[in-house]
Amino acid sequence: MLAYAGYKQKSGEIPDFKGRVVLVTGASSGIGKQLAKDLNKNGAEVIITARRVEQLEEVKKECQFPEKIHVVQMDLANIEELTQIAKDLNNKFKIDMLINNGGISMRDEFKNLSLKMAKQMMNVNYLSVCALSRYIGEGMVARKSGHIINNVSMAGLFPVPLRTIYSASKYAVKLFSNSARAELRDSGIVVTDVFPGYVQTNISANALVGDGSAFGKIDDNISKGMKVEELSRRILHYSRKNEEQNKGKPSLFKFLFVDYSRLVVDKFYVKLAAILSCLDDDIYKFISQIKYKSQIKVMRKAQ
Repeated sequence: MLAYAGYKQKSGEIPDFKGRVVLVTGASSGIGKQLAKDLNKNGAEVIITARRVEQLEEVKKECQFPEKIHVVQMDLANIEELTQIAKDLNNKFKIDMLINNGGISMRDEFKNLSLKMAKQMMNVNYLSVCALSRYIGEGMVARKSGHIINNVSMAGLFPVPLRTIYSASKYAVKLFSNSARAELRDSGIVVTDVFPGYVQTNISANALVGDGSAFGKIDDNISKGMKVEELSRRILHYSRKNEEQNKGKPSLFKFLFVDYSRLVVDKFYVKLAAILSCLDDDIYKFISQIKYKSQIKVMRKAQ
């Protein structure tokens, strides 16, 4: 079952990341910025990426050990360019952890959307996750060790009005993670999904409306949401628990009762809704990991 870290629960300690190299997308502000600062403070060498290099440089200055921060410009909407950057980074660094955090939301009815905006959102929220996981993950597979963390959002668990394409893109990430998790387990790679609720960031101000322009306002739910410091601690604390849980063989007991590979961070009533939406996923996840090898044999036999 989904792991739960609610608003009123203690966030847990951030573990030691000394010796690890971590790539964080969307690190110029909000959740990504806080993750970068916390990782750096706790010993990691951090590659921070975003479109706005000047803001990344400011983040670097705010970090406790700026000499262990690497700034890389990256536009998640440009998949071809992104793919080449990922290949270059994989050759330059031995990246232990990839945090796919960058994303963009929306605030409009589907009837008002342009297909150009829809494509941009799918590129940023979903295809960039595929590209980075594929080419950063290549090094992880070679070393038989690594961790991919995807910031999915509660919109990836159940539909949200005025977020049609956003919800679709996040649901795609969730299903991608479920499949990749089964494939990568025997390669020593852990996949963690995080489903935050409302968090105090600028996500609603940067959200797109139908014509592709910015919404420009902060929702009340966002302004009253969880602080990024609390969310960052929960993500890093529970992601380490997922690494520990992934040692050994798959267990139905683990998946049905305490599954740290999927972390919900929201109020408890939202947790209940998330549980109902994921009952089928729990069974599927267990079966997919058990049956992965047999499916590979079937595919190769057919080739």
